[in-house]
Amino acid sequence: MIDVFFSILTTALMPVLVIVGFGYGLQRWRPMESATLVTLNLYFFVPVYLFIRVLESTLKWSDILLVGVAVLLPLVVLGLVMQRLLSRASVSRETLAALLVGGLFSNCGNFGVPVAEIAFGPRGGEVQAII
Repeated sequence: MIDVFFSILTTALMPVLVIVGFGYGLQRWRPMESATLVTLNLYFFVPVYLFIRVLESTLKWSDILLVGVAVLLPLVVLGLVMQRLLSRASVSRETLAALLVGGLFSNCGNFGVPVAEIAFGPRGGEVQAII
């Protein structure tokens, strides 16, 4: 029991605490704007991370195609249903566009990859990186 606790502490919790401590120390030493960090994360770190995950993936092209169809088909069907129902409800074009974008596209990539890898192993992380 204690071995499991120390294993979790050293493999899961400690890296997070080290990064948090580093960020805290950096902010105290040289304050940074959060907008800069968000932009850097959004346009550099996340794309690089996903590119490397896809590049190192062992998925075959047929698997990638199947994942693509499995992701896009429900989005298309849901989008068409939402568009038809909201158009009949006399919703303005701006509201319709906002509801379609909000309803169809989620922002789960950053958190989804590690969760999928924990739940389904390395193969799950590879599939989630493509999604």
